[in-house]
Amino acid sequence: MKSLEVLSPVGDINSFYTAIKAGADAVYMGVPKFNARMRAENISLENIAELVKFAHLKGVKVYIVLNTLLSTSEVGQAVSVAGECMKAGVDAFIVQDLGLIYVLKKVYPEIILHGSTQLGVHNVNGAVIAKELGLSRVVLSREVTLNDIQEISKNVDIELEVFVQGANCICFSGNCYLSSLKCGASGNRGECKQLCRLPFKLGSKEKSVTGFTLSPRDNCMLGNLKSLIESGVKSFKIEGRLRHSGYVGVATNVYRQAVDKLINSHNSNRFQNVSEIWESNNSKLKISESKSCARLNTNTADDFNQSNLSDLSCEQVSKWTHDLKKVFSRGEYTNGYFDSNNIIDIQNNNHMGELIGKVVACKKFKDMFSVEIKSKKQLHVGDGLKFSNGDTMSSCGVGNINVIDDIQEIFVKNKVDIGSKVYLTLDSEFENSILDMSRYRDLKIKANVVADEKLIVDFESDSSKVRIVGGTVERAKTKVLTEVDISTQLSKVDNSVFKTPQFEIVTNNAFVSKSTLNEIRRNGIEKLIGQIISNYNLENNLTNSINSATNLDISKQNEIFKRANSFSPDSLSFDSDRLAIVNEFTHLGSLVNLYDALILSPTVYSVLVVSKFLETYKKYFSTPLILNLPNIARTEDLKIIDEIIEYCDGNNIILVANNIYALKYAKKFRVWAGHELNITNNFARLSLLDFGVTEIISSIEKWTSRLPATYKLSKVPAYMTLTSCPVKLLYGNTCSKCKYSSDLTYENNLGKFGVRRYKINDCYFELFDNNANEFGIKDLR
Repeated sequence: MKSLEVLSPVGDINSFYTAIKAGADAVYMGVPKFNARMRAENISLENIAELVKFAHLKGVKVYIVLNTLLSTSEVGQAVSVAGECMKAGVDAFIVQDLGLIYVLKKVYPEIILHGSTQLGVHNVNGAVIAKELGLSRVVLSREVTLNDIQEISKNVDIELEVFVQGANCICFSGNCYLSSLKCGASGNRGECKQLCRLPFKLGSKEKSVTGFTLSPRDNCMLGNLKSLIESGVKSFKIEGRLRHSGYVGVATNVYRQAVDKLINSHNSNRFQNVSEIWESNNSKLKISESKSCARLNTNTADDFNQSNLSDLSCEQVSKWTHDLKKVFSRGEYTNGYFDSNNIIDIQNNNHMGELIGKVVACKKFKDMFSVEIKSKKQLHVGDGLKFSNGDTMSSCGVGNINVIDDIQEIFVKNKVDIGSKVYLTLDSEFENSILDMSRYRDLKIKANVVADEKLIVDFESDSSKVRIVGGTVERAKTKVLTEVDISTQLSKVDNSVFKTPQFEIVTNNAFVSKSTLNEIRRNGIEKLIGQIISNYNLENNLTNSINSATNLDISKQNEIFKRANSFSPDSLSFDSDRLAIVNEFTHLGSLVNLYDALILSPTVYSVLVVSKFLETYKKYFSTPLILNLPNIARTEDLKIIDEIIEYCDGNNIILVANNIYALKYAKKFRVWAGHELNITNNFARLSLLDFGVTEIISSIEKWTSRLPATYKLSKVPAYMTLTSCPVKLLYGNTCSKCKYSSDLTYENNLGKFGVRRYKINDCYFELFDNNANEFGIKDLR
């Protein structure tokens, strides 16, 4: 992939068309099953072919999201869905489940797969394993730093995609189990209840604070785009499949403009800026005058020179940020985990919009209330407002408006406090301006209509061209056919795809019936569209993919499914009840007769800690020490992990992999799959066999049944793993003056959760409780 890509979310049909008009290079969307936004309207399988064709005519790629965990019985359904989408010409699939990845690459070798952010790829080792799995791209976890991105780009030949706009998750990608275990609604199944958006009391014996202490701000990476491009990122992803089409349009258009500006694209004026359209409308220009009839160019940002990037001015970034805040922002934006000190806004957990004024009067009016607002911002029918006064908030839609100078009177159902701040949460006129954007293909029509010669009409759009040859043209007996007559009939093309044609017409003393010209036009446009789609498929290597789905070798699929369904795992090395998780402070002497082996999950990962513990362990146990590897290890962390692994070489040690990066060590060590690898089906077990991994700690997801011959945990090791520091949030301290204490907790009506810290190079935090079952691996930390 040479070009840069603005990748837009699609949760419904309106968002699909809006994203394309606004300048998306690609869109990603789900079907009714197996995607991580099951609450979105999503797209029916019956509509896929039509939508893919429309997108490809505009040079836009379509990615289908199949990024949930699956049971063994569901994998076959997901493979069938993928097959139907491949027949329709879908460009790629975004996937999480290791079993689904394994089967899709076996059944459809030509399929293009992108690793979902739920797969948790965040370091070089993880990217290497992703490539070995057959992925051509990874959506990096939100927790990556710029250094992580640079290291991956430099060392692994794989496309990189990052989230640049939209909601953040507070928990490390793919390993949030709070909604699953507390509500039976798994985020890894697209059913997340967003419990992190609820208020929590964060505190210790010394201090506490109550608010939205687990609710992260929305992401906005406009100021980091240049660094991301220079670091090797190719796809800039906008989150928001649950958001309305107005948000999708504005966010897409902003990032379209920003990317084109940075790379000095000759196409930078292809799409009219939303703000410009809005300003034009406010200037009372006719709608037709403010429409963008931009030429479609499918080479959006190809062959750009990284060493010749432009800069975005502070004024431009500020203006774009202002536009984005109008459509969705939870207070101020953050630049993701590039600034982990600015992730949480304890006061806001939902869209705040733009501060536009305050309430100066509120009085009873019939069965409603008259609210007077002092604001320089002109309100319009259909706008949305939020009133904020301390902890009191309320919202309303704008109906009738009375304006006196800078006072605007509206009518609401409930009383509003005088002095309340007024936020504009929906700017109806601004969002409606998105409908004025258009995206067309150029169309050239050359017609040779000369008496006594063959009727020849060429239809051309970019590199696609077809010729329609008719019969011999008659001589005009009365009325001679004019150029206007010919162009009038030939110009009646689909205006959702093509711009008004440019004509080159040669005619002389000719007569052709209108019906003949109409038939030639219909035939020519149909063949041209077919040629465009055919060329698109060839240029994007989709022809083989479509053919492999259309001509599926069912015997190959049956063989894989038979193997998975009859899979008989080896017996486990230990009984779950005879294993325990400990840290480096655990006294081992009293555990000898209770357990056959121990799983070390240290509070500090270092060679010194592991070597000292191993020395003591060998005095009491003859079995291998089992070292639990963390689910997240950024670049500097990974160096420490590698030092530990190097020390362990030659020692009798088993490693537990909780993220795919740790599968790299299976080439030299005995490795178990940890519960955070989310192994929930037999196909995933087959995938692990390719790495030599045979023993598995069962997933803690509530929806899934425990797979046979897997280790069982007696309690939840962690509901969440945080990279954002709750200690800094509570105390405002720096790392050099860390005030972490083991009595730190989060608490609300869901329960009370302890906060356990572990340190590699960076610090990470796990939310846990002490509820435990009688059976399974004991957690003694």
